[in-house]
Amino acid sequence: MASKEELKAMGIEVRECKECCRDISEEEYKKYKGYCKNCYEERREIERRKREYNSEDEEFEEVEGNGKNAVATIVKGIAVISAIIGIIVGLVSIDALNSGIMAVIIIIASIISSVFIYSLGEVVQKLQNIEDNIMK
Repeated sequence: MASKEELKAMGIEVRECKECCRDISEEEYKKYKGYCKNCYEERREIERRKREYNSEDEEFEEVEGNGKNAVATIVKGIAVISAIIGIIVGLVSIDALNSGIMAVIIIIASIISSVFIYSLGEVVQKLQNIEDNIMK
């Protein structure tokens, strides 16, 4: 390859690769984000290997424990079931109660209470996630 001065004399801007300090053209510098083609491809390969390695770790953690808290899952399930039951009871009681307003109140109250119960399950899950991250 020609020297830096010769390339500049030909009107070709020259930059240094961030990794190996080899002289590369300005076009190659921009195309490969500051690296020569070889260093850029090596960095991509290293990043690919890191992603594969990390995904294997995640798969191992899922087998060991999926990161879900059983209590949180049960609480969330109870919240969903109570919302469904509250809506059904409210709809069935429309005819039984003289006023439809009471049935609507039952439906709204069951939905609101279910949201709070579900959020309690989310809080338990978040606390478990925090504990897991601290232990790592």
